[in-house]
Amino acid sequence: MKTTSPIATDRLILRRFTPEDAVPMFENWASDPEVTRFLTWNPHRDPGETLRVISSWVDQYPLGILDWCITLRRDGSPVGSITAVQEHPSLGYCELGMCLSRELWGRGIMTEACGAVIRYIFENTRYASVRAR
Repeated sequence: MKTTSPIATDRLILRRFTPEDAVPMFENWASDPEVTRFLTWNPHRDPGETLRVISSWVDQYPLGILDWCITLRRDGSPVGSITAVQEHPSLGYCELGMCLSRELWGRGIMTEACGAVIRYIFENTRYASVRAR
C-alpha cells in the first residue's frame, strides 16, 4: 500500500505533516499571496486555518494519501509541501501540487524535492506517470 513515508535528499527531509507545523507553514508559505497565486487554494488568513488543513491531512495519512512536508535537513524547518493532489489510479497517473517558501525560490529546492517524490512514487505505487500543471 502506498503511504507517505520519509524521504531524505542531500539538503532535505520530506516527512508527514504534524500539528506543530501549522505556525511555520502559515508564516513561511501558506499566507503568502505570491506563493499561492497559482494554487487551487487562497492564502490562509491565520494559523488556525493552517492547523485545520494540516489536521485533515494527518487524519488522511492512514488512508494512504501522498503528502509531504518539505523540511531543511540542516535545521528541520518546514519550508514547503508536495502532494499528489489528484490521483487517477484507473488511468495510471497522479498529479503533483507543490509550494515553497518564497525566500527559497531559485535554489533548486523544489527540483530536489520533486525528483525524490517522483522516484518514491515510481518505486512504491502502481502509477506509470506523474504529472504537474
